[in-house]
Amino acid sequence: MKRHWDKWCTKSYISAIGLHKFWDVDDEWKMILTRDYYSCVKDCGNPNPSGYISEKAYLNKLHGRVTCDDHCYSPQFIGRMIHDNWDRYKDDYPEYEKVFYYSCKTIVVTKKENDDLSEFTKNDDDGLRILAPTNLKYNKLGINLYKRYGGVKQWKDASPTYEDTFYVPEELLEYEKQYLVS
Repeated sequence: MKRHWDKWCTKSYISAIGLHKFWDVDDEWKMILTRDYYSCVKDCGNPNPSGYISEKAYLNKLHGRVTCDDHCYSPQFIGRMIHDNWDRYKDDYPEYEKVFYYSCKTIVVTKKENDDLSEFTKNDDDGLRILAPTNLKYNKLGINLYKRYGGVKQWKDASPTYEDTFYVPEELLEYEKQYLVS
């Protein structure tokens, strides 16, 4: 069944409106609300593929091995950004929808790369910490990216990218600075 990402976005928005009042109650409520946001992004299908693939995932594809889609902007963290800036989003569904859609952006990677990338966000007894800015985490792991250029449809026709990084929304980079540790 084809999933309609906009329905999942609407569900997420309605949930956020109803549950935001609990945001500042405690850390468990924060986890509940950010996980709810993440679940909607994860479950809505893959409406926003970036066209990027890691070199190792590219080789996996060529040899019929498994790959996975990495939500390169960390949707659970974006859920936090939304709730911490609720006044900006609560009455502006088009803005919420824009952020939800970019939260869906994926890059094809290997399972190990996906696991390694997830280690850049820590949320434990020491609090929330970001160990590398979103736009640099692939480089920090030495993940080389390939891209499908010029309407290319098959991964076998992807080529190494000459870009230093992939685009990351400025509002996300600004927000994550408060959690960034070096």
